[in-house]
Formats: sequence, C-alpha cells, structure tokens
Amino acid sequence: MLPAADSYETLAAAFSWKVPAHYNIGVDACDKWADGSGRLALIYETREGSETRFTFDDLKALSNRFANALAHAGLKRGDRVGIFLPQSPETAIAHLAIYKAGYIAVPLFQLFGVDAIQYRLADSGAAALITDRRPYVDRLLIWTRDPLTDRERRELRSAGTLPDKPWRSRYRRRPWRSPRCGCRRRGCNRGWRLR
Repeated sequence: MLPAADSYETLAAAFSWKVPAHYNIGVDACDKWADGSGRLALIYETREGSETRFTFDDLKALSNRFANALAHAGLKRGDRVGIFLPQSPETAIAHLAIYKAGYIAVPLFQLFGVDAIQYRLADSGAAALITDRRPYVDRLLIWTRDPLTDRERRELRSAGTLPDKPWRSRYRRRPWRSPRCGCRRRGCNRGWRLR
C-alpha cells in the first residue's frame, strides 16, 4: 500500500521498489498458501457440468511432481518450455511447475496452426513442449508413468530466480514479418518452416 502524499510528484520521488534478492513466482502464487489447511485454490468445471476442486496443497504437490518429472527428463534451469494446452487444471499445474523449477514458460494459443507453433518453438529455443495434441508432440511427459521416487513426487526445491531473469516468453498474436525474408505480406511463411 502506498503512503499518503500531498502530490503525485512527492509520492513518485519517495517511491522505490522493494525487490527481493531471490523471488519465485510459482512459490509466491502457490506454495506460500499451501499450509495444510486445505484452502481452496481452483474450481474446475467441465462442459458436462462436473466439478473438480483443487486446494493449494493439491496444486503444490502436483506442480512439484511435474517439475521433478521435467528435471528428470533432462531440462535445465533457464530452458524454455512450450505450453500448448487448453484452459484446464493441467495448464495451471504446468505453469506453476515451470516457474518453480526455474524454466521459462512459452504459452501457446490453442488456435495456432502448425507453422505458428513451429516458429515460436524454434525462435524461443524451446527444449520441450507440453501438450495433449498428438501432431504437436515434441516431448510428452506422462505423470502416471514417470520413474520418480515417492519423495521426488512430493518435494521440490524451488529455484530462487533473480528479479531480472525472465519467467515467461510472450509473442504477438500474429507475427507478420518472416524472420528470413523480412516481408510484411500476410500469410508469408518463407523462413518459418522447420526442415
């Protein structure tokens, strides 16, 4: 909360950010609220009307498990990970896992075509793609079949990321300019296709 001030100029002159030395958005958004009390975090309702409730404790356990599965698959801190999932609890869990492990999320829009997905994955240098769509699978991790120990499924030492390090990549919805030819013609994909 900002303190009261006589003018905007006085407030702006006295303002300073209090940035911690190490900060993890996944821990801040989930883990600090997971205290064993069963506090409700997410209600997911399907199109059919069935409802699933997730507590912060559930999200912490599931995201820790998935973060450990990603690390077990060979991802390293700072790797970019594409997330190509519909709006669902799995998407939230994937984001939390990526942030907590120190990876960089590359969210991908569900209506992107193959060329747009390939361009974003190649341009970002993504090391993995998390998806439920078969044609786009680069690396698919199945939570129920990962060879993790019980402890790895529950616990994770979150990465203490630095404030100036990225945690998410963003792309414009329609990148009109081709990276190789530089033209602005709509629909031009010269240089976008991966060979």
